[in-house]
Amino acid sequence: MKLLLVTLTLLLLGTSAVMAAEITESDAGTFVLLDKDKKATDQFYRLSKADGKWVMEGKEPHGTWKNISCDSDCEYTATPQADLETYFPEDWREHADIACIQNAAQAFCRYSPKDDPKKTDYAVIARLTDKPVPLFVRRVTVPAGTKQARVKLTKNATYEKALSWIKENNRWGAEAGMVKGFKKELDSALGKRKAVWKIGWGLTKSGNAYKLEWAKDKLVITPYPPDKAALLGFKEMQQKFSAE
Repeated sequence: MKLLLVTLTLLLLGTSAVMAAEITESDAGTFVLLDKDKKATDQFYRLSKADGKWVMEGKEPHGTWKNISCDSDCEYTATPQADLETYFPEDWREHADIACIQNAAQAFCRYSPKDDPKKTDYAVIARLTDKPVPLFVRRVTVPAGTKQARVKLTKNATYEKALSWIKENNRWGAEAGMVKGFKKELDSALGKRKAVWKIGWGLTKSGNAYKLEWAKDKLVITPYPPDKAALLGFKEMQQKFSAE
């Protein structure tokens, strides 16, 4: 995970923010690292709480989750005001409320503009550099039990749209065994929050690979040419399905 930490420290970003509330379990989740233009990268953080202690993990492209906290002094505690002042300029602290936790390696902060308290953003502060480096992150999944997390997949128009798509776009036609398998996967996704299919280019009529994402009553279909799909981990004659 050294590569991830080094990459993060090179992406110097701004933010806005005075210490207000505390970081709570409602702030946990998975976060994507943003670049200097605030666009999503392919690196992720995951903040969770286990046995009363905060845990920060990192994930590189095509990698697995690994604890990136530090080698020692890894337990997270509330950030002292003196440290907070080194993370954010005074004018930022005057115009936003911030809550942070930190250990020897990094701090995790939530900040909300005082003139728009419903807007919540997050930053990770790299502390292993000469000067603390604030990095923008965006939450992409939220903890179970929150309003956002309770949106479940149901047998509705989006379900039918996905089924129609596979009938029309698979290589062998509407009655293919692939369609029956896809429908079983659709049914198994009911009641879940999100379902994803990665379909190899050898299985489709167009010869492209596809990623289908079903969440919040929306179906997002993304095509990939074979060369790019292969780089992203797709297999020519393989379909992968996951639901959570």
